[in-house]
Amino acid sequence: MEDDLEFDFEDFERECEEFEKELSAIESHIDSAFEWIDLLFELQEAVERFNVNMSSINKVADYIKDAQSQENFVCGTLLSGVVSAYEGFVHELFNACCQKSEYIDRAKTRISNLSEKESEAFESKSLQQFIW
Repeated sequence: MEDDLEFDFEDFERECEEFEKELSAIESHIDSAFEWIDLLFELQEAVERFNVNMSSINKVADYIKDAQSQENFVCGTLLSGVVSAYEGFVHELFNACCQKSEYIDRAKTRISNLSEKESEAFESKSLQQFIW
């Protein structure tokens, strides 16, 4: 009868530790998912601005297409606008990704792999503000 009431605390403790590890892994995935959701909300305005820019460029392209003579300068300016709009979006995407803690942690673990020149650049105050 006494054997039925015995409780193995070591097994219970081991099971609790396993559950804690699983729960920690799940929490990590949830945190990462929320960071990605935050990133998407941050980029919504950038995507809308990019779409507006591309739409206005498209209107100008339609005008040039209908014009009697197509001037190279205007076409070059149009191409420059496309590149500028794309570069601006990519810049905002990169900045938003640099704020993700997952990427920051990865960058911190790779600091030791930097070359001497890269290490000197990293030690500058302007770069550290993005990492720390």
